[in-house]
Amino acid sequence: MNNGNASAMSKRVGERLYRTVRDNLPMVLLVGGNVLLGVAFNWGLAYAGSSAPWSSDGLIFQSYVEGGEIVGFCLMAIAAATGTSLAGSCVAAGVGMVVGMAGMLSPIGVFANGGSAVFGCGYAMLLTEYLTAASRLVPRKTLSVIAVILVSAFISFPLTTELDSAGGSLYAIAATAGSVLCLLMAAEALPPLAKALGKGVAGPLVAHKRLVAFAIGVPLAYGFCTSYLAIGPSSFGFAVGYMIPGVVVLAGLVLFYNRFSLLTVYAIGYPMMVLGLLLSFFLGLPSFWAKVLISASLSSAYILIYMMARLCGRTEAAFTFSYAVLTLLITLFVTIGKEVGSFFVPLEIDSAVAVALVMIAVLSFGLVMPRTQGAETPDVNDPLFDASMRHDALTLAHEHGLSERETAVYVLLVSGKGIGDISEELFIAPSTVRAHASRIYEKFGVHDREGLAAASR
Repeated sequence: MNNGNASAMSKRVGERLYRTVRDNLPMVLLVGGNVLLGVAFNWGLAYAGSSAPWSSDGLIFQSYVEGGEIVGFCLMAIAAATGTSLAGSCVAAGVGMVVGMAGMLSPIGVFANGGSAVFGCGYAMLLTEYLTAASRLVPRKTLSVIAVILVSAFISFPLTTELDSAGGSLYAIAATAGSVLCLLMAAEALPPLAKALGKGVAGPLVAHKRLVAFAIGVPLAYGFCTSYLAIGPSSFGFAVGYMIPGVVVLAGLVLFYNRFSLLTVYAIGYPMMVLGLLLSFFLGLPSFWAKVLISASLSSAYILIYMMARLCGRTEAAFTFSYAVLTLLITLFVTIGKEVGSFFVPLEIDSAVAVALVMIAVLSFGLVMPRTQGAETPDVNDPLFDASMRHDALTLAHEHGLSERETAVYVLLVSGKGIGDISEELFIAPSTVRAHASRIYEKFGVHDREGLAAASR
């Protein structure tokens, strides 16, 4: 009897472990791939800033990388807007990064310039692919991937600064290949983008248009302050500051996963964004801490922008377009802010300009904070579930006469949750979940989850 109980318990534990690994394998692949991508990209920036043999000014070299990024984001946005297939684009992006790295090592300026631009273009395309792939996860897991993208800047920093140009390039090439492989494997393991919750899910490409203004104001202030404080993207202070919001978000997800809402993201990101800008510029801190604070402000803005894009998007094309355009604006206006800073500093009115830009960044919070809730605007108190999915699920549940509890189970069923997951989330017994599911199938006129998904399209 005891042996039978032990065997049954072992079986249940094994099944639970298998389900956990199976359900989270795509996220593990996306996280690992993003860390590898960060290693490759940060090596390129570190090499550009300090080791380029042909250039006496690393910042000029990095401007070619930024120019390449802008081109890459533009290409991804155009492809999404025109409906062009992006099949194989991650492989092409990885090849572009490798070719760019080879060019960056050249002692001939024109090849190094071109290589750095191609490198930046490939990175931008690959990053957009990763963000789009992460959008096929439930929102809280998407947030985890975004946080890891930011943390990877710190993880990879010691590796990229200790390697010489030859050894570093080989390591970066291997990291790029590993990153592409992880993305391809994750894409195979991920479920198709959930279209089961609505009839006519096309929607606009940028659902929450105020994000565009937000993605301009904060980076502009950040770029100006970095120019004034002489913060380089390959500095250790930058890596530490970039990491802090990501670590706080990951810790919050671990401790309060089921209660982690969009409002929690605001509560973490907004104070860091505003205080980082204000304190770094006006407190007269040592250079390292100024870099930490200013970088934490931009990192927080990334989290807010990406999560709003994730929650407001409704199609894969919308996700790709939003991520590409918003990251393009961030990159572009950081660069513009730096140029504005270099122009105004000699005029000795830099403090007044900084005050104005920081106030723009502070006030822009109202642009990204939803004022109303609806199909395209998420409820800030909702535990990070897709706004469009919630709206359509509630509509379909009402049309099919589901009770309140059946509606809750239905929403979780069509979002891909298993019986055990639904039981834990709703605090009801698995047998009760199965009973609700049977009644839901009956009301939809189907016999299983596949039929339910088809009936919900």
